[in-house]
This record gives sequence, C-alpha cells and structure tokens, in this order.
Amino acid sequence: MAHSVVTVTNRGMLTIPAKIRKILNIEDGHKIFVSEKDGYIILKPIIDFTKEENKIFDSEEMVNLMKQRESQKEQEIEIEDRSPF
Repeated sequence: MAHSVVTVTNRGMLTIPAKIRKILNIEDGHKIFVSEKDGYIILKPIIDFTKEENKIFDSEEMVNLMKQRESQKEQEIEIEDRSPF
C-alpha cells in the first residue's frame, strides 16, 4: 500500500502523487469519484468503458477488464474495512 501526505491549496485542490496514479492507472482527464464516510475522504477512480463502446473485445481483453474491475472491488472493500489508527 502506498502512502503520501499532500497539501490542499486555498482553492481546495490537491495533487495525487505520481506513484499512486501509476498504481491505479490514473491519467490526465480521468475522473475520480469523491465521497466522505465516517470522517474519511474516499477517492475512487472511475473506469470509462464508454470509450470502448464500439469495440469488439477478444477474450483476453475481456478477462483483463474483469480482473481490473475485481481489483477495484477488492480495493473498495479494503478502504471500507481499514482504519489508520
């Protein structure tokens, strides 16, 4: 698990460290879902499958997409179950 400390600007902006962006495949223009739960800020990358809407996936690509979604589900569970204290 990667950890970082970031600073919030006076406009409420923060930078997601490059190491974390790389781990989660977050690139320029990607969208992030932001929520609050029990005093924690939750950031979840959103996968935009609409960009591939006209593409026919072969079986290997479909398996990779399914693995990626399953990995996201596991990360969501870890976030909900984890306490930093």
